[in-house]
Amino acid sequence: MVTGDPPCDRSQYTEVIRAFVHHVTADLQLIPVWVLISYDVQKILASELRWRSLSCTEDQRVDADKHNASQVSGLAAKARRIEREGVRIHEVKVDEDFIRRADSAIEQWKSSRKGKQVRLTEMRPWVDQEHRRYFAAEKHGKVMSLVVLAKLAPRHGWQVKWALDFPGAVNGVIEALIAHALSNVQGQVTFGAGVSEKLTPGEHIGGLRARFLAATYRSIINSLGLRRKATFRSRFGVLGEEVYICYPSTVLVCVICSRSSSSSKTEWFCRKLDNVELGGKKKLKTSVAAAEVGYSRM
Repeated sequence: MVTGDPPCDRSQYTEVIRAFVHHVTADLQLIPVWVLISYDVQKILASELRWRSLSCTEDQRVDADKHNASQVSGLAAKARRIEREGVRIHEVKVDEDFIRRADSAIEQWKSSRKGKQVRLTEMRPWVDQEHRRYFAAEKHGKVMSLVVLAKLAPRHGWQVKWALDFPGAVNGVIEALIAHALSNVQGQVTFGAGVSEKLTPGEHIGGLRARFLAATYRSIINSLGLRRKATFRSRFGVLGEEVYICYPSTVLVCVICSRSSSSSKTEWFCRKLDNVELGGKKKLKTSVAAAEVGYSRM
């Protein structure tokens, strides 16, 4: 599975995409599935390589230069309560002591998670610190909330890599911390990929296949409650820009389904749409229908 647009100039997209796909399919004998890509990249894959595309995710962005914390509903009252509680909200210069205290809070947060969890990435807040900024809410040495911003390419600004509300945190502290972080950066800030309200078929998808995927997607977001995060982010004036999932025209789509409360493993159910002939051998291919990154209590 390949994630994101190619890290090259946009004028080189077609050449790089063709060469990369050829390398993966011919040299590595693998089937690439490309997720979280822009309209321009999916258009190249669809027109040049006849791939199918769909969108069920959006890049959720806000312009930090236009962000006004006073316009966030209910934030002023929560800020006053936080101040009365003696909670300190500030940018952190990371050291070993803070990492130790934050890691302890993260472990408590992980152990408190209930229900179904879907992630694409591990939680590694301390890597690449020179390109990150850390904001925390603390009380009596206890880390209550943590926001980590990651520096992206200049045209993309910053990403809210993690926004975590730990067990025992004062109500509303995560909203106040996010607002504080946004007020300390300039330009575009993305909260990352979030789920869309519905699945939108793109290129070379229609009929029964489109209806099946749309119905399955509705089932996924309802069972996992994935729209809660998008609803929370909308309070900060976030706007969604469609990003796409692309895959070859013959594919086996695997869908993340509900797992039983008694099982510790996610159940994967596959629906065969097509077979594929690759290098003289029949192989199956997979695509993730929907996923969330860094799901937190918010």
